[in-house]
Amino acid sequence: MPLGVGTGGVGFGGLTAILFGTSMWPPTSPPTPSPYTAVEVTPAGQMFAYWDEEAVEPNCTFWNGTYYYAPSACDPFAVSRISQSMANAAVDRAVRCGAQHDTACVLSGEIGFSAPAAFVYDQAEGFRMMLAPRILPTEGSVFKMVRLQDPASQAANVIMHFNSSVTIEYMTGGSRAVKTETLGGGEAYCVQALRASILPACWSTLD
Repeated sequence: MPLGVGTGGVGFGGLTAILFGTSMWPPTSPPTPSPYTAVEVTPAGQMFAYWDEEAVEPNCTFWNGTYYYAPSACDPFAVSRISQSMANAAVDRAVRCGAQHDTACVLSGEIGFSAPAAFVYDQAEGFRMMLAPRILPTEGSVFKMVRLQDPASQAANVIMHFNSSVTIEYMTGGSRAVKTETLGGGEAYCVQALRASILPACWSTLD
């Protein structure tokens, strides 16, 4: 049962988080709702699903928590081969979806990008891509129940368990260099939403 209801929302990943309760690190793995259906991001194996680039509204399809994305780039070799031009194209899509739906985080499957990546808005840098993020233990993180809401109002709310802060290792695309960063609040929820949205077998290969 919730320990209390937060008063503010945090926009992320096509979803809105409102804090419900807390427990302490380390958590169990964040659960995802059933049924656990895998959906290929690009059934033909290409890196991007087709978008009508001339359409007035971008083709954003927000994750509703009832399935896993199965991206084609799900091993270290494939992820390391993502070029800078691919990364730029993915960020461009995330920018369009973020602006259209006023959200600070977009998941790769939501924009038809067939790699495990979260796109988080930063006031200094704009949207930046966190590719294949691996979560490391983070001391002092608080485990919370979070209500996720679809900004396009096409899916029911979902309750998931996330941590208030996470330390991650990730790539940016176009480089094999690995970055380490500690995220809090909406940024942390965004990365955890990505982890929950991607087929577990993909993370088993990447981690």
